[in-house]
Amino acid sequence: MIVRDETSHNLLISQPAHAWISGQLAGQWGANGFTRPGPWDDLCFAVTNHDAGWVHWEMEPALNPNTGLPYDFKNIPIADHFRIWEEGPLKTELVNRYSALLVSRHVTGLSRMHDFSKDPGPIHKRARVFRNKQDELQKRLIGSMVNDSFYHRFISDDLLKTHQKLISVFDYLSLIICMGSISRETINNIPHQSGIAALTIAMGEQNTFVVNPWPFMEPEFNVRCDARQLTGKYTKQADLSLGIREADTVSFKAKLRKDLSL
Repeated sequence: MIVRDETSHNLLISQPAHAWISGQLAGQWGANGFTRPGPWDDLCFAVTNHDAGWVHWEMEPALNPNTGLPYDFKNIPIADHFRIWEEGPLKTELVNRYSALLVSRHVTGLSRMHDFSKDPGPIHKRARVFRNKQDELQKRLIGSMVNDSFYHRFISDDLLKTHQKLISVFDYLSLIICMGSISRETINNIPHQSGIAALTIAMGEQNTFVVNPWPFMEPEFNVRCDARQLTGKYTKQADLSLGIREADTVSFKAKLRKDLSL
């Protein structure tokens, strides 16, 4: 859940909806030396589904008593993350195993961004169990593809690292767009035909984002997803759930365009 403050209300953008915007960005990617290493369709599917594990949670988001709103992805209790992270690769595997491998590597990378040594012992242990499960899943998926007539050429650590980095780039770009709280950001170490490149994105008026250098196929384009418009704050879970069910569904849209002045 992304909770975006719109002054008169809060806009609730689900994690799968944010992931869909990530996928729309991936679909436009590939201009000015920003590469599209194959299998690109599988990469795009992984990007679009990298938050598939959130679906169940998003159907009944939990109340954050500190805000009166649903927990957002930054503040959800860490223990809940493990189930969410575990479900994503398994759901993706139902459609595509290479994409599932990328999603598993992505969520494992997210878990490594958190210092579990500061958490209680059971959480620290749960983190080790989670990572071990993902290691086993990744070995199983790789084992199923190393002799596959199509996928064998893509099972290399360098390519998997490149794809994992690209998922993180699309994930972060989409978060910037959906949150709308970062006025300017530079993303470094992006795969490029020259090696690596940096990308700067800045928010302009009317939810327009300018990007330089321009990595997308179209000179400008829109991304969109559905969101819920929540006007109240709550003290009880049941009231929050009812408020979300009765909230208006609206279209969230953003425009991306080139800006050489960045």
